[in-house]
Amino acid sequence: MLLLGLLLGDGSSANNATLQFSVAGPYTNPITIAAGGTGLYTIQNAVNSVTVALSGGIAVNNNLTLNAIAGNASILNITGALIGGYGTTLTSNSSVTAAGSYVQLSGANSGFVGNVLVNTGTLLMGGASALNRYNTVTLASVATFELNAKIPVKLLAASPDPARSTTTTPQPGR
Repeated sequence: MLLLGLLLGDGSSANNATLQFSVAGPYTNPITIAAGGTGLYTIQNAVNSVTVALSGGIAVNNNLTLNAIAGNASILNITGALIGGYGTTLTSNSSVTAAGSYVQLSGANSGFVGNVLVNTGTLLMGGASALNRYNTVTLASVATFELNAKIPVKLLAASPDPARSTTTTPQPGR
């Protein structure tokens, strides 16, 4: 699937590709994650006290990492729809030591069927349609998954063994 706008990755090599934002603001260009490559594809907010909102939609054709990695209040908010994602993993990382830093999914993502790994920090669901029944959410150690910004689901007893991570699948109407 290809959206007109930005293409992240070349889709045919092991080269890594990062789209890093260093200025606050809404960004409306659609983003396509290239299919076929084996590199690491990352979208990140690397600025303190700034919200980066992506409203143009993201076509997820390969594994993708979303990062809010700067200090305090670094927020990466995906307000546009995620689409695609079959056989892929969307990984969320945010600072576990910086207050108020998180990745947020706010778009209506009924067309996204990939898995979600909350690796570090917090992934926040900005609305009831941020994920759907086809998404499996896995929490790694030191990770928090907040449903609708109201009900935190937190891994209380972390294990260094990824095979012992906690998995939850959100169901509609709950």
